[in-house]
Amino acid sequence: MAELHSNLYFKHPEPEQHKKLVALFTLHDLNSGQNQDDIDQQFIHLAADINPEKGAELATDLAQLRNE
Repeated sequence: MAELHSNLYFKHPEPEQHKKLVALFTLHDLNSGQNQDDIDQQFIHLAADINPEKGAELATDLAQLRNE
């Protein structure tokens, strides 16, 4: 299996939205010891909060891809 590593730099002009994005991108800390299902639910909730129209659907798709 190959691994890909990259750095992502982002800044949202609205501070509240920026905080939500930071939380979303840093949620998957592999060393947190949290249950993966709990992390997935938090991920979906944050995505829905950021994008009410499509966030939950897209986050659910990503979580399912990771679990395959």
